[in-house]
Amino acid sequence: MTSEQFIVDADKVIARFGEWPHSHDMEVVSLHRERGGPGGPSVDFLVFAWTYTGRVTPEGHYEQTKHSLIRFRCERVKDNVFEGFNLQNVLDGLNFSPTVSSEGIHTVQVRLPSIYGIEGLLECEHDHRDVIQSLLTVFCVHRKSDRYSRRPASACAAFGIGR
Repeated sequence: MTSEQFIVDADKVIARFGEWPHSHDMEVVSLHRERGGPGGPSVDFLVFAWTYTGRVTPEGHYEQTKHSLIRFRCERVKDNVFEGFNLQNVLDGLNFSPTVSSEGIHTVQVRLPSIYGIEGLLECEHDHRDVIQSLLTVFCVHRKSDRYSRRPASACAAFGIGR
């Protein structure tokens, strides 16, 4: 199964990137855990993502385009462990896989392996519906030093950024 099969509105992200984005080098910008709500315990995390063009800039860096922030929301969380959250939080992937708990409950495990900073694992109950409750607004992002300037993706062309 592919990652996007578990995610509501995955088509918005695919429309932005032309495919499901590669998660190597994505950065976790924020993490929020909530104990209650209509979907039970939930975890939201925001990742900074982009695409590589395969070209190298005159400065010697890999050229990146379509800088975006993607928010994931996992509801009915059965378990979660996060360690090492810091200033950068670079991921070595973002993996979604179906599992069955020891109690026989169908779940989806979300793994956030680390290159630097945060690493994590969470498990969401799965009742054969989409589990990850949305990739909410996809933002166009212009990165100035260590600050992010967020604009809706539809505004990207107007500002000449994040393309």
